[in-house]
Amino acid sequence: MGLVEQVLLGLPCHVLELLDLRRHRHHANVRCAVTVHAYVLIQTDVGKAAQVAEQVNAVAGVVAAEGVTGPYDVIARAEARSMNDLGRMVVRDIGQIEGITRTITCPVVQI
Repeated sequence: MGLVEQVLLGLPCHVLELLDLRRHRHHANVRCAVTVHAYVLIQTDVGKAAQVAEQVNAVAGVVAAEGVTGPYDVIARAEARSMNDLGRMVVRDIGQIEGITRTITCPVVQI
């Protein structure tokens, strides 16, 4: 099995119904990579923001993490293949970093 086939097998499969010019219905199995983007707002223990931002940046799926001022200490931009994968990343990978006291995940939507 080649690389392309391996990648395609890992992508979610969607069954779409297509209409041709004569209005006949056809089913098509389509594999596509859907990416969910989110901002993760992070509160930390006092004096831990820089250390937490550095560790969050190292998490797979995190595009960027930076220390900020205001009610949150670090804001991260993350992406995942699905909402479930995003949730697992936040709970399992980000939430377990020492110094984090609270996270709020804000998925990006098109409005």
